Amino acid sequence: MVWADLLVDRDAVSEALDVLGNLDIIELQRPADNAQSFPVVLEPDEEIINRLAELDRLLQAMAAHVPAPDPAGSKRYQYGRSTECVLPQLEESLRTWFDAAHPLAERLRLLATQLEELELLASCLATIPDTGIEIGHLARSANAIAYPAFVAYGDAKEMHAFELTEGQVLIRTYPMDHGQRQGPLVAVGVCAAAQLPKLESQLHSGNWRFVRIPGGIEGSSTKALGQCRDRIDAEHRRHDDMVKELDELNQRFQIGALRWVLRRHIWVNQVLADARRGQRFVWLSGWVPATRLNELTTSLLERRIPFLLHSESPAGHGSPPVQLQNPGWIRRFETFVRGFGVPDANEIDPSPVLAITTPLMFGYMFGDVGHGLVLIVAGQWLQRRSPVLGLLIPAGLSSIFFGILFGSVFCSEHILPALWITPMQEPLTILALPVIFGVIFILLSLVFDALQESWRGRAQEWWAMRFPNMVIYVGLIGGLLDRRAIFVAGLGLLWTIIVGTIRAARMSGFVAVLYEPLKACVETLETLLQLFINTISFTRLGAFALAHAGLGMAVVILGSMPETSLFKWTVLIAGNVLVIALEGLVVSIQTTRLVMFEFFRRFLIGRGRPFRPLRGPVVT
Repeated sequence: MVWADLLVDRDAVSEALDVLGNLDIIELQRPADNAQSFPVVLEPDEEIINRLAELDRLLQAMAAHVPAPDPAGSKRYQYGRSTECVLPQLEESLRTWFDAAHPLAERLRLLATQLEELELLASCLATIPDTGIEIGHLARSANAIAYPAFVAYGDAKEMHAFELTEGQVLIRTYPMDHGQRQGPLVAVGVCAAAQLPKLESQLHSGNWRFVRIPGGIEGSSTKALGQCRDRIDAEHRRHDDMVKELDELNQRFQIGALRWVLRRHIWVNQVLADARRGQRFVWLSGWVPATRLNELTTSLLERRIPFLLHSESPAGHGSPPVQLQNPGWIRRFETFVRGFGVPDANEIDPSPVLAITTPLMFGYMFGDVGHGLVLIVAGQWLQRRSPVLGLLIPAGLSSIFFGILFGSVFCSEHILPALWITPMQEPLTILALPVIFGVIFILLSLVFDALQESWRGRAQEWWAMRFPNMVIYVGLIGGLLDRRAIFVAGLGLLWTIIVGTIRAARMSGFVAVLYEPLKACVETLETLLQLFINTISFTRLGAFALAHAGLGMAVVILGSMPETSLFKWTVLIAGNVLVIALEGLVVSIQTTRLVMFEFFRRFLIGRGRPFRPLRGPVVT
């Protein structure tokens, strides 16, 4: 990473941020107050973002009636100009539209409420028998102004909500289900206008729904129901006409385009909140990958954006971020690295190694052709929702590979002959091979540690104190195959004693020489004990491979017990699903554990800060 200072003409800063956001090329950071990259006086400006926020509040108030942001349409709306140039016209257009659209939206809201009440009234009238009550007579005798009529709908158990007060008259109740007096009821009545709010509050507290009978609804319940439905149809047509009018208003003012322009300039000014701005220039600064500086310059020149670019080393600007650069097929394995911590500039990125070793470990424990195919299909489908689940694809390929070697297809060992060995027939071989793999894996971690110490300027320390541990480890492992290799381990121990004695004599004098070699030997013994425990830990690869084969054998045996084909296939399918779900989860955990604790902990510290480049606004 290098530190880049970019001075951009204020009229072109919006378009410049588009370029930066589309490239994912810079992590913006406010320059230090004493930074002198450009001899200009720049001061922050907060007025614009407040004006933009006010326009956003207008749109939020109309959120239910406005189209989605339209980036394509916004291209015609002064797209590349600065916020200062766009904002006056944006304010005029949105406020003019709001003055015309807001009353229409309010009428739509009221009309929606009226439709809801009419729908409730219609459902209640449909319950009342045709000879049950004369709606028109009720309205005339009640004097609709002084004694408005109403209907309500609720549970019979909540009838206590009707607390009769002076001037309130409850005419009649009707069960929704005839003969079920404890079920839902429809109540029809009149009430003194002064008491109506109190009655309505009582009904709502009893979970009853309440609606007044509007004027013009007359006759028997059947006739009143027809009138109510006619009114509902008329109100729906009126509602559709108002929606159409509002849509035409939105289209005439190009509200979708204006929403995107507004959102984009809010994003621009949020990004610029920590930048230095003046009357003519904007000073952007931050971290850029050194290999992409030419790409940044070329992209700005192609858009004809006036700018000055100054780049320098990271010194004096804090800790630079870290961006891992791997091909696409390796990038998904960065998940393991990021879970432990991002490597800093003096650390190795082990993702390429993991791209080979983790599928091998998973497939060895989960070797089955059929199960591997299931994992590939699941990975293809699930990675669209969560990219990390794309790891199931290489895991499935490895499972297919080892399934061919083990001769296992959906737990059966009779469909495909084993190309290598059958796990349950050669358990010692299955357990031994992972130990050899573990030795190579641990030695690789020690080599990575040596490289990193060299990069940090501590190579002499590594050769003095850690190299003999590696020699002793190799000698003892080799001694299991050939006793003469023990001599190599002895040389490593002698190295430890000699180096410990020399260091003690230089640092602490003759007295320390008596115990420092012993201390070095004890520390070496502790390190070697950890290395051997970590090596033995890789036997879990073989153990879970045997467990997977054992579960598969059990599924096949259980599937052969039922007499009918239907039950046999049911048992086999259910057993395979259980094995895939249970073993797949366990094997994934074990693979992650071996990577994290037996590999990473020997060289990876993970103190790097991940690179978070600027990205453009998202369409929602």
